[in-house]
Amino acid sequence: MSDKYDKAQAWLLAQPNFHDAIAVAWHYNEEGEQSPGHCLFQYVSLSGTPVDVGDHALCGCLTQIAGGNHVATTEALTTAIRLDKRIPTGVRNIKQEDLPVFAEWQRRIDKELERCKMSL
Repeated sequence: MSDKYDKAQAWLLAQPNFHDAIAVAWHYNEEGEQSPGHCLFQYVSLSGTPVDVGDHALCGCLTQIAGGNHVATTEALTTAIRLDKRIPTGVRNIKQEDLPVFAEWQRRIDKELERCKMSL
């Protein structure tokens, strides 16, 4: 059964300029107007938005955490994300074949943080 992450991947792959579509989808927009592909790049927080997690640490998205610049809302997720070498360390490094990795992680994050109980 298709979920929002499958739909986001399909939308991104259908765009004529994949890298431009990724850049727009990756960007967090506080006004709530997001690209149809944005859910793949949500921040690793309960709300899916950037949050301060204390000790001068900011919650980031998968690429930011993998790159070592930000953290997830749990130490366990931060460690697991940094150990997964399939995650690109920057938005410019994201390729079409990376999208299933982002979907896999977002599903895992939904489950571990119980985000599925929230309306994102």
